[in-house]
Amino acid sequence: MSQDKDLDILLDKCIDRMNQGDSLEDCLAAYPEKAKELEPLLRAIWGVRDACSPIPTATAKSAMRQRLDAALIDADRRLRERPRKIRPLFSWPRVLAAVTAILVLALMGFGLRWMLAPEVAPVLAQANFRLLLSDQENAIGDFESLEVTITGIGMLRAGESGGWEKIELEESVVRDLTRLQGLNAQEIWGGIIPEGQYTQIFIYIEDAIGTLKSGETVDVVIPSGNLQISKPFVVGAGESVVNFVYDVTVVSAGNQYILLPQIDQSGPEQEFYEVGEGELTLWVVAPEPPTPVVPGDNITVLVTFQGDPVAGAQVKVNGLDIGNTGGEAGQEGRISFTVPYDEKLKVKAKITTELGELEGQLKIEFGDELDIEIVEGVVAPGQNIEVQVTLETLQGTTIPIPGAEVKVKGVGTFTTDAEGRTLPFPVPYDDELEIKAQKNKLKGELEIDLEEKFQKAELSIQIAEGELTPGANITILVTFQDNPVVGAQVKVKGVGVFLTNQDGQTIPFPVPYDDELEIKAQKNKLKGELEIDLEEKFQEAELEAESESEREQEPPEGEEEAEKEREGELDLEIEGEVAPGGTVTLLVTFAGEPVAGAEVRLDDEKIGATEQDGTISFTISADADELEIKVRKDKLKGELEFELQEEASEEGHKGQLENEVPEED
Repeated sequence: MSQDKDLDILLDKCIDRMNQGDSLEDCLAAYPEKAKELEPLLRAIWGVRDACSPIPTATAKSAMRQRLDAALIDADRRLRERPRKIRPLFSWPRVLAAVTAILVLALMGFGLRWMLAPEVAPVLAQANFRLLLSDQENAIGDFESLEVTITGIGMLRAGESGGWEKIELEESVVRDLTRLQGLNAQEIWGGIIPEGQYTQIFIYIEDAIGTLKSGETVDVVIPSGNLQISKPFVVGAGESVVNFVYDVTVVSAGNQYILLPQIDQSGPEQEFYEVGEGELTLWVVAPEPPTPVVPGDNITVLVTFQGDPVAGAQVKVNGLDIGNTGGEAGQEGRISFTVPYDEKLKVKAKITTELGELEGQLKIEFGDELDIEIVEGVVAPGQNIEVQVTLETLQGTTIPIPGAEVKVKGVGTFTTDAEGRTLPFPVPYDDELEIKAQKNKLKGELEIDLEEKFQKAELSIQIAEGELTPGANITILVTFQDNPVVGAQVKVKGVGVFLTNQDGQTIPFPVPYDDELEIKAQKNKLKGELEIDLEEKFQEAELEAESESEREQEPPEGEEEAEKEREGELDLEIEGEVAPGGTVTLLVTFAGEPVAGAEVRLDDEKIGATEQDGTISFTISADADELEIKVRKDKLKGELEFELQEEASEEGHKGQLENEVPEED
């Protein structure tokens, strides 16, 4: 770097320090070897500081700095074009140019917004197109630097509405092609262009001036003063930014060099590593291009300054400090690390030298949308499936994402393994399968509509265990497409609500004393119903009970027979001291089985309900001359009536009997 450029860099550093609160003396003390040259210029800047209070925005400062950089580069280029003469460092024309530039920079740092360009929102915040410049290695190795000055670009739209979109750059953009070799690329322009298809891109170049490694300065020939590439691309509505890499190469032709476009290496789908504006240049040296860099890779980055490796530079990856570049033989300026799983890789290098603080940056975009794919199982409620989470980079490489958080609505959260896969999990019983995955800033979502597929599907309900007899215990099994349903809600009319276990079964429950068994099951939005007519079964049971009653043994000789009258389906049997003031026990059965919970009324007054063994005990009123007992359980009924004797009978009374008074001897 020339002494003039060294001084420019130090002035820039001093202005930044002064903006941060350092005094003029602090700045001079930081660079003692240049203090004599810096002092008059810094005092001129310091003199305008008090008159400038408004603080410009970051956007305005950046725009002003870019214009100043371009002006300094242009001034330096024009000086190199002149015959080389030895001149004092501070000849008056040089001093005036430097002071003018410094004053502009000072105003930018300390205020005077009215002298800056109007504030504009950052281009990339709304951009749908970016044009980047890259160089295919050819004769570029002959150059110490090759600076190309670009004044505008043009894009030809396709179709009947076609026409040229011409963009004249407010300030010429200067790019050094020696920093843009291989996959390295740097932005020329970014902004908004009309949506549609384009077929050609022109780059208008004012000049290309190179410095050979021998020290000789040469003008590189640009045919027709512009470069043209026919490479179709589309800018769509609401889509991601189109990054068009314009690849060029410099070739040697006899005693001159020519700059030419490279169609094969140009286009919107090209792999590139974006180089920042700093003085340091960063290169990916492993894996070697064109092998793409993807998250999870181990890579090596080389940091250089003017082509030479920089040892001891501090390096940060996505904001995290990972160490310094090496200084040992063969590893100068290099550092290796694992690329994080994130939407981009951003590597920053910084080092403090006698010239001040030098910085550089390299950025690789990967994209931020994760893909989720069903890799095992059938998508059906209750069925186990596995998903895999992957990332397809902007360059078309697909990689698995380990350690991603996967949330399945209605099921739970899982973490992907080294292959990007989850553990098996069940498809929820719902009208939609919703899966979300995230790893750092990488996100993805998968939604599968199950409603149409299963809108006619129903849960199946079966009797798994037990007999359909009122009062007997049964167990219900709930399935969907022959698979047990876990956690289904089962409602049994007249009994209660149950939940199915891992086998899809309920706990045992009694069949209600009713003429119908009604069961409904539901799991999320899937439903099922089972209805069984019990009336016919009750009639069969009643006939069987009547037949059994008729076959009962006749009472012993001499005992008075009761007058029988049966009006219900329940069987009633009374034992004990059946007389006024006596205590008796009533047994209620159906089809030979005790009936629990049956309501018992004595002379139309409720006295309680039967126990689990179907019995209830009570005392007969002392002044009663007649006993009327009515029993009800759901829709089943039973009744027993008889006249009382003063003395208790030693035998029990069965059925619905009316006692006869025995004749006297």
